[in-house]
Amino acid sequence: MIHAGDPVLRDMLRKHEAVRPQVYDDATGKTIGPGSVVKGNPTIGVGILVGPGGGLLEHEIDYLEKSRIEVAFKAAQRTCPTFGTLTPNRQRVLVSMAFNMGSLSAFKRMLAAIAMEDWDEAARQMTDSRWAVQVGNRALELSQMMKEG
Repeated sequence: MIHAGDPVLRDMLRKHEAVRPQVYDDATGKTIGPGSVVKGNPTIGVGILVGPGGGLLEHEIDYLEKSRIEVAFKAAQRTCPTFGTLTPNRQRVLVSMAFNMGSLSAFKRMLAAIAMEDWDEAARQMTDSRWAVQVGNRALELSQMMKEG
């Protein structure tokens, strides 16, 4: 009897379904973007339906979240040289921002304020940004955490 980890089955599915890192239309094979008209079903990965009737299982969501948090953690460490010396809440702020945006490189003034331990200015730089307009209350909550440590 085969099992879910059977390498022959896995290779066969990858051959038949393809491996697609972005959401695509399973009827046309085209990547779905803003304004796309979808003829079939939104799909990702190896034939994983993400449209109506599909979606991710809870353990898949947990795995993806943990994986992306690790990526954000590394991005925050890379862009903030003093990351390791910050309080846990300030580290959480930077990881949350990196998780949301992928990088903190656009926040040069915020990073400079953090390096000088000027928490009020770091928080001000966070709220005085396009990012803050886009994320609303998230920016207010995170900037308060930055201030208070």
